Amino acid sequence: MRRDELVDQFLDGQQVLHRTWKTHFFKMLGDLTPGQVMVLFLLKRKQPLRGSDVAKEIGVTRSAITQLMESLYTLGYVTRTDDEQDRRVFYITLTSAGDAKFAELEAARRELFMKSAVELTDNELQAVITANAKMLAALEK
Repeated sequence: MRRDELVDQFLDGQQVLHRTWKTHFFKMLGDLTPGQVMVLFLLKRKQPLRGSDVAKEIGVTRSAITQLMESLYTLGYVTRTDDEQDRRVFYITLTSAGDAKFAELEAARRELFMKSAVELTDNELQAVITANAKMLAALEK
């Protein structure tokens, strides 16, 4: 098979896998939207973050992040602390309930991955990991 045919096959497969995986994962979210989940995963990696930094990281407007934060605050998953020097700036951190929700989502994500990778041998899984790392490195050059 020629390289361009392999690329087409890879792209088609990735698109279907991503869409199917996303559909299954979003069914597991319960009371959260995909945007809210993105915020929880981001905050788990690094916090506290300014609202504007969260918006930039997940690719939404500042007004959209305000709505996302308000809904996560209402659910009890985040706290919002205003900056004392600049009232336009606020910092977001996870609450203990937010940490617990993150753990639940991470377990669901892991379970879904394990289900999707059940037919892969350890060597095949390692090959996927290696290929992903090489592709990422090529994009970062």
